Amino acid sequence: MKAAIIGLGVIGKVHYDVLKRQGEDIVALCDIDAAKLNGYDNVKKYFDYKKMLDEEKIDVVHICTPHYLHVPMAIYSRGASVRLA
Repeated sequence: MKAAIIGLGVIGKVHYDVLKRQGEDIVALCDIDAAKLNGYDNVKKYFDYKKMLDEEKIDVVHICTPHYLHVPMAIYSRGASVRLA
């Protein structure tokens, strides 16, 4: 299953680590802070979640942003035919 993560703060890093330990295929990461994208290899990096969802073939997306941002991101993800985690 191809996974992506939106938001690489504290919770996003936890999701990344767990997915990696489980052997999941993380294909893309997104954060508006370029510094938070540093240190992740072999994965595409985005600053715009809509661009990521439109360009990547993602099976599941982990939305790890502040709660008030979840609804618009979830709605857009569903329109892009992505499962939410």
